[in-house]
Amino acid sequence: MIPGGDDVTLSSLIRPIAKIAERKLIMSADNIVYISELTKQKMTSLYPTEAKKISFIPRSYFCEVRHGKVDKNTISIIYPGELSWGRRINAFIESIEEFNKRRDKKICVKLYGNYTSDIYSELSKYEFVHINSSVEFEKILELFTSEDILLFISNGSKSTQIPGKLFDYLGTELPVICLVNSYSDKIAEVLKPFKRCFLVENNKNEIFKLLETIDKIASQRFAYDEDYSPSTIAKNIIKLLE
Repeated sequence: MIPGGDDVTLSSLIRPIAKIAERKLIMSADNIVYISELTKQKMTSLYPTEAKKISFIPRSYFCEVRHGKVDKNTISIIYPGELSWGRRINAFIESIEEFNKRRDKKICVKLYGNYTSDIYSELSKYEFVHINSSVEFEKILELFTSEDILLFISNGSKSTQIPGKLFDYLGTELPVICLVNSYSDKIAEVLKPFKRCFLVENNKNEIFKLLETIDKIASQRFAYDEDYSPSTIAKNIIKLLE
């Protein structure tokens, strides 16, 4: 179940309707499962009388993605997903532009998604940014095999939602740069335990400091996170229903 009333993609017109529907679902359900611990905490505080039937089970990654050995003259970062008011990439791109001027081995950023004309116009002026339309999920997994770093952008300080792509990242061997609004955000606390996640506040000063270590980050590989494997999550769901 998604946090209907708090979904960051909802318009102001639809949000009140979603909140009403959400309440009806919560009151009538036998079990309620959220894939975000933060959302689970928020919903138990909003519906304390229903707290006993509200649980947290994370989403699994879809499959294990093995990284291919590819020698490149660039460091390639991929981001498959939406860009919006809550997911801003401007400071990251501007920092890379400045950083690339100082070194021979450049950083390139590959974006996959259906972006507005304003976002496309804003980002297409950078030669190192490659903007692509949305592709099938299986294709994204294939693309992961030849990338160096994955990019994660939080939804903003007020959101309790965790973008689903994070879970699929856990099925790869790649490091993840995580743009967060603040190191003290709740989402930052969720990300910190993952060794593959390199957190950075979404401002040029902090991003540039992170880029100084980009070669070391790009060279690292990580084991698949078995706690988020399909079999582990399936067992957790079965246990909940027993």
